[in-house]
Formats: sequence, structure tokens, C-alpha cells
Amino acid sequence: MERILADGSRALLPRALEAVEVYAVEEDRMVGPVRARAYIGGRFALLNDKLLGRLGIVIIDAGEGLWCFRDELGLRTRRGR
Repeated sequence: MERILADGSRALLPRALEAVEVYAVEEDRMVGPVRARAYIGGRFALLNDKLLGRLGIVIIDAGEGLWCFRDELGLRTRRGR
């Protein structure tokens, strides 16, 4: 178990013993693998700023789930699922 600070609160989540390989997969492209530590719990994946940067992902509007790959900035907007 390791403490994670999120939105000012504390949570205890189990951490995977081994690093995982993370990919960003869309219909038209795939980026990765990027090695990362995974914390297990809940039904959502939490991606931190360092991982998003290594995957080349730019958040356009977090509340609406809008994002793009860095090389698409200003050209395309994608919607999270």
C-alpha cells in the first residue's frame, strides 16, 4: 500500500509489484510503450502529468474529456471515453 495525494485527500491503494507498459491506443495510431507504476483500485485509470507527457498527450478540457496528441495541437480534438 502506498499513499497517494489526490485533490487534497489521501487514499491508500495497492501498487503493482512490477512496472507495467502503458500505451495510448486510438483508431488511427498507437503510442508506447511507456513503463510506469500502476496503482490498483476503483474502475478508473489515473494518469499523472509525467505519464501523459511521455505519451505525448495534451489535455484541452479535463472537465469535458477533450484531449489530443502533442503533434495534433490545434489540428484535432479527441474525446475521452
